[in-house]
Amino acid sequence: MVNTDELYIVNYCHPNCIPLKNICRLPKKEAFMLAYEMATQNPDTTAFYRFADFNNYYSHRMKQDEYLYNEFISLNGKPKEKHPLSFVLQGSEYLDNWFENGIITKVLLRDVPSEYISFTLGDSGATIQKNKKITMYTKEKLLQILREYEGTIGGFMDDVVKNYHYIEVQLWNDEYCIEQKTSSDCGMERIKRVNATDLSKCLSVIHRSFATVAKEFDLTEKVAPKHPYYMKMETLQNRYKKGFLMFGLHVKEQLVGFASLNKVSVNVCELCNLAILPEYRHKGYGRKFLDFCKMKAKELGCNIIEIDIIEENTILKNWYIENGFTHKFVKKFDYLPFSVGFMEVHI
Repeated sequence: MVNTDELYIVNYCHPNCIPLKNICRLPKKEAFMLAYEMATQNPDTTAFYRFADFNNYYSHRMKQDEYLYNEFISLNGKPKEKHPLSFVLQGSEYLDNWFENGIITKVLLRDVPSEYISFTLGDSGATIQKNKKITMYTKEKLLQILREYEGTIGGFMDDVVKNYHYIEVQLWNDEYCIEQKTSSDCGMERIKRVNATDLSKCLSVIHRSFATVAKEFDLTEKVAPKHPYYMKMETLQNRYKKGFLMFGLHVKEQLVGFASLNKVSVNVCELCNLAILPEYRHKGYGRKFLDFCKMKAKELGCNIIEIDIIEENTILKNWYIENGFTHKFVKKFDYLPFSVGFMEVHI
């Protein structure tokens, strides 16, 4: 049986767009002007190919939203908007690539009341256009199906991906995604895929974040040259070239956090250098960033995340335990002035 308490929905947005928008909410003239602008500025981007023939797309999209709206009301939904915001259940590597690893917004499913959310298998627009109809599921019906499924959520989603790519989610009340984005006192946060041009800023965040640890445990470059506080640009660049997935946490467009994932086996990811700048700690960003990394690891086909930490750093160790990690073992290396603790979490 699937544990439905940890389910989440994800919205993907191209880096050149403003997230959590529906173009059909604009006046028709403004919608056409924006579509023309986006298609012209991004001629080789798959996410905007539909805008090149916006007259056709707009007509189909308006009919699609109207159909979904009426279907949702027939299921006792109470939409606050005529045009929903589009999410997918548990994320989608397919869409992440489609939107060029852009801006991601994640919302816990349990936080959204049933009367404001609906689900369809696959792209609702394509299905409606092809079959003239689509089956819509309420939150209760979807959760019932998941609870009756004899397996993991990963197995369930694998079955879905084979036939539909993803489970589309229609969110009919913007308040729940706005609260998710602005729940902290620092304002809006975004997690973005790191590009090669971002590495210098990322290294600065790593150095500043791990400076507190180096100072607390009196780690000099001589005794701990491989500690993140002393990381060289060459090391970060090499990891990037080797395929480490790197992400930056941005608050009000300022980079304040960094993390990377390295797939070390078929089902195991290593989480490396999860870092939050000192002035942004104790605001919930670390937990959100860690949840995001768990989501990305799942998309890579992994069900285990491993980390290694300074064993004597009990505050950090307890934080990971609070976030689902278990302590595996401790190892002492002659060349290090501290013990290394190895931990893992099943996702």
